[in-house]
Amino acid sequence: LQEEVGIKLCISPIMAFTSQSLYLLFMKQMLVLLIFIFPITISCHPARESLNIIQIDFKSNGECEGTCQAFTLTVYNDGRVIYIPDKFFNSAQLQTFINKEKVDSIFHLISVQNIWNLQEAYTSPRTDLPTYILTVRLKNDSCKTITDYGPSGPEALKKVYDRLLSLKQSQEWKPVN
Repeated sequence: LQEEVGIKLCISPIMAFTSQSLYLLFMKQMLVLLIFIFPITISCHPARESLNIIQIDFKSNGECEGTCQAFTLTVYNDGRVIYIPDKFFNSAQLQTFINKEKVDSIFHLISVQNIWNLQEAYTSPRTDLPTYILTVRLKNDSCKTITDYGPSGPEALKKVYDRLLSLKQSQEWKPVN
């Protein structure tokens, strides 16, 4: 029995050393991952695309029974925003300018909602609803267009619509010269 105790006492420190060594090795590997790999993963995130967005076109066709407003709203990366109200009531182009932070926040929202992976069209079985058409243009001339009747697309799209509709409502619009 004493020999077993002696063996246990002798093995126990070795096992503790081995366990501690494995733990330290694991922690070093995790630190390497956090320092070197994690930033690369972040830089590959779709949010990086927000830096490449040059224009957002948001259109409502308003083809329901007169209750849906038809308009086009275009946001440019330089802060210029063009608004074209319903063609039947006022066809004049209006414009405003928003600051870089607001532009970046809109572009970032679009990127983090991962619209690049959404379907190109969404429909609803209900009738007499507006159709939203969202087009995002990138510097490399590629674009993503989503046509959304209802709107019936996912929550990610609704967040983008809400932001663009609030922009439309909150600005002081002036005629384009």
